[in-house]
Amino acid sequence: MALLKDGTKRFGLGLGLAAMLAAASVLPTLAADQVTQSVTAGSLTASIANLGLDAKSYSHLEQDSIGNMTLSVDDLRGNGDGWNVQVLSGAFVLGAGSSGHDISASAFSIGTPGDPASVAGQDETQVAAGSGGSLDQARTVISAAAGRGMGSYTQDLPVTLAIPADAYAGTYTAQLTVTANDGPAS
Repeated sequence: MALLKDGTKRFGLGLGLAAMLAAASVLPTLAADQVTQSVTAGSLTASIANLGLDAKSYSHLEQDSIGNMTLSVDDLRGNGDGWNVQVLSGAFVLGAGSSGHDISASAFSIGTPGDPASVAGQDETQVAAGSGGSLDQARTVISAAAGRGMGSYTQDLPVTLAIPADAYAGTYTAQLTVTANDGPAS
């Protein structure tokens, strides 16, 4: 009988041990695993498409040539710092071999800049049009407040070139400088 009791105890212990091992294999294992995701910053860019103003006839009177430039701004930095864009023009240079007959950059001006339009990302809330004026000095034409402007925007910029009386016939070309700056305009 003692032998039977020992065998039952061993069987009971073995069965208990087996049940504990089975339960341990079913319970979830807790670990300190994690998932990470990086978002890399891009850049702030601004550009104006090339513009060809309508041809004008030679005249003894000053005449205006009117057009519209489209500014595109894209903020992919992902930092919410805000930004502003300035436009500056060089002189309108007459084709090769005609030096001294250029039209001054002060004769090229932006009228009242149009309202910014959102293309993607944040809407245009607190993305504001700047001011116009002659482009012989940098003009801030658009600005986004801090925490805003994280997207792509377009803006119409009406322009006028005052062609002086008796300007030499030919094709004049000016270089525009479009600068995207960190932070809203002050």
